[in-house]
Amino acid sequence: MTTRLSPRLTKNSYGDYDLVLENGKFKWAEDGTQVAQHGLERLLIFKNEQSLGDKLTDKESTGTYWYEKIFDASKSKAEKELHIKSRIMGTPGVERILEFDWTQSGHTVTITGRIQTEFGEVNLSQEIETL
Repeated sequence: MTTRLSPRLTKNSYGDYDLVLENGKFKWAEDGTQVAQHGLERLLIFKNEQSLGDKLTDKESTGTYWYEKIFDASKSKAEKELHIKSRIMGTPGVERILEFDWTQSGHTVTITGRIQTEFGEVNLSQEIETL
């Protein structure tokens, strides 16, 4: 098992995600925390966002389909849930979803649940609010 590291993210006072600094140094997310954070980052990436002006080719459809599925009132809750779960399960290090529930109010999605990562169980609960 390889240790996974990435800079730790947290919501700032404005509700935006930002890097965590302690004593002028990055605080690191490790193992299961890093996997859960990566899953959140995957959910926050909108479809087409990864193209970066066509600098990342073949990545245009890899984001979350927020406007195409999640915010589309004609889509069923089951279809939306399947898309959210597939984004979570597509995260490297995630083995399975242990508990999952979600609600949507306008452009706010609230997820409660737990996932099993290769490093152990991690709480997945999060509120995601888009513009």
